[in-house]
Amino acid sequence: MAAAVTATNHGQQSFRRSPRDPRQNAPVSQEAIEEASCKLFVASLPSSATEDNIRELFAKYGEVVEVSIARDPATKESRRFGFITFASKECVDAAQLARPHKLDTKQITTKRSIPKGLQQSPDIASTTKTLYVGGLKEESVTEDAIKDYFKQFGNIEKIYWSVNKETNTKRPYCFVYFDDTDAVDKIVFATKHDINGVTVNTKKSLRDVESGPMKKLMPCKYYFPFPITFKGVALIIIAYLHITASKLLFKHF
Repeated sequence: MAAAVTATNHGQQSFRRSPRDPRQNAPVSQEAIEEASCKLFVASLPSSATEDNIRELFAKYGEVVEVSIARDPATKESRRFGFITFASKECVDAAQLARPHKLDTKQITTKRSIPKGLQQSPDIASTTKTLYVGGLKEESVTEDAIKDYFKQFGNIEKIYWSVNKETNTKRPYCFVYFDDTDAVDKIVFATKHDINGVTVNTKKSLRDVESGPMKKLMPCKYYFPFPITFKGVALIIIAYLHITASKLLFKHF
């Protein structure tokens, strides 16, 4: 049955793999996780999108229980995003494997819905192919065990597990690189993950892991026009002196 819903931000959920969201006291229920696993967030909808033609497009992946388009409360106009609820999470998996989708020749975006109660962190709705895995115990969990467990969610490109140079032991966390952002979403939105009897915590990684210190990547608009090296700094200084000299000459003449 079709329904209109009030707009809500898909920047939905907390990035911790803990059963509790760090920003609230109430635990994230298994019921909320199961409910979200059957739901897709859909965005970039064309103006011609209706509950009926969205249902028709996605019915090929399984039984569609409900389609809802977010609408402006005053004008009732579409806000170009909504949700699709399927009868099972296998339908969501099938729809995500068939990306990208087009509706009336326009490509639309689909993402897994984030469970209620995991919606407080700004990083949870981010898009990344890199998964942080913490709580590792080297004596119990090997790199092969990590790969064998997480490959069920998607294709793994590589695993980065650094070593503490002082103790020559592996650190209690690693980074798993997938070839698709959907694999990371599916893992992070799940309840918990046990590898060889060790419960690990997972979250999305937005860091430049292998290029040195754990420095968080900045949006592109904050990058300098030159690399931060000796040569780059020299170019910045030369550019500054050139601009200053030009201003002085302009004033003189």
